[in-house]
Amino acid sequence: MLQGIGSRVMHAIEEFARREGCLGTYLDTFEYQALPFYEKLGYEQLGVLEGYPPGYRQYHLKKGSSRNCGVARSLAGVPKRPRTAELLNGPV
Repeated sequence: MLQGIGSRVMHAIEEFARREGCLGTYLDTFEYQALPFYEKLGYEQLGVLEGYPPGYRQYHLKKGSSRNCGVARSLAGVPKRPRTAELLNGPV
């Protein structure tokens, strides 16, 4: 029933970023989380932080340009972003 929800959420986030004028998306994950999932969606590794948390690695990934509008916009005081449900289904 929930199969594919992660891909739907990521595609909605990427579409929102495009509408906002972003050139790409950036994220990080730990090796015990979703690295293969993000790579399957077309994300490529920018770098790896070894030993964070101890005994593991933190991966930094991007898709598209390295420009990250999310951080710049949140620091600029842009009004709150829509919730995930709004991205998938429209305003709630």
